Amino acid sequence: MPPTPSAPAVVVVSSEDEEEEEEEATAPAANAREDAGAPASTDAVRDRLRGMLADAVHRLDDEIPKDERTPDFMTLVGQLAGDPEGRIRRPPAAAQRAMSACHNEKISSQTLVSLLEEDPMLTQAVLARANSAYYNRSGKPCLILAEAITRQGRRSVHNVLLQQTLGSLVYSPGGAWHEMVNKVWSHMVRSGPIARSLAPLFDVDPEQAFALALLHDVGKLAVFDRVATLRTALRHELVMPKRALAQVLRALHEPLGGLCALGWGLGDDAAMAIATHHREPLPAVHNPASEVIWLAERVDLAVQRGEQLDIAVLWQTGDLSADPEVTRRVLDGLMPRPEEELV
Repeated sequence: MPPTPSAPAVVVVSSEDEEEEEEEATAPAANAREDAGAPASTDAVRDRLRGMLADAVHRLDDEIPKDERTPDFMTLVGQLAGDPEGRIRRPPAAAQRAMSACHNEKISSQTLVSLLEEDPMLTQAVLARANSAYYNRSGKPCLILAEAITRQGRRSVHNVLLQQTLGSLVYSPGGAWHEMVNKVWSHMVRSGPIARSLAPLFDVDPEQAFALALLHDVGKLAVFDRVATLRTALRHELVMPKRALAQVLRALHEPLGGLCALGWGLGDDAAMAIATHHREPLPAVHNPASEVIWLAERVDLAVQRGEQLDIAVLWQTGDLSADPEVTRRVLDGLMPRPEEELV
């Protein structure tokens, strides 16, 4: 699988050009933490995420000027607000079975091999991950699927399946938004390995961090999916300013992403980490996974922009718990060019 696979594009009539996913990551996190405590169950988490989404929609309503509230735009926001989970796409049944098997130690490795062998692309992707620099420290090639599973572990195999299936969950017929969708998806894919490298500094499982970083902007893909579905249903090009849709993406993608995570059975902690990954406001309950995603996102955006990273500012803004000096040394190894060294 290529390192930055393309996601399909969405056809929308846009009025302005805006680098949405870059702008949203530049705002500093709020200094005050949320007052609400941690939800106690999946139902409580779902209710909380729905409440977060409702609040975000109300804020969005205050921000969007009247001249940008086209009928198509209002229909989109109404659908997202009224039925946020009703059309969230699930992975194909075969992929769900294989991912579930990765977490079930009672299922033998041979059974998992049989499930993976049903899809040559999945087999190739699992072998490629096993032969990556991260898992192949010895340099010895691995050509047998069962050995590839043993080398990287089942959690890594699960993430391979997740990455392979995630890009296919958005139905997008192509058009003017091709570049934005590709940028969002590529950013998600790049953030995964960064988060995996940072995870031990925050006492987070590396493969869990990889999965959460891969999924952190999945709420944006859910919005694009709804835009594409709406365009198909209405049978015309959607008329909405690009700036207005960019505001929808910024405002709604966190709670929508959390609801996606719950819908896919990824658990309460994963859902809340995704739903609070911008840490604005700071989470009321310590969530190291959210910290890892937050930092991984900023590292990737800094690399793409050719910007320097200021450790002191990052730690103050994100209220991070890892040792800043140890993290500095790890980040020095992640930055690919001299101009992106830390200050």
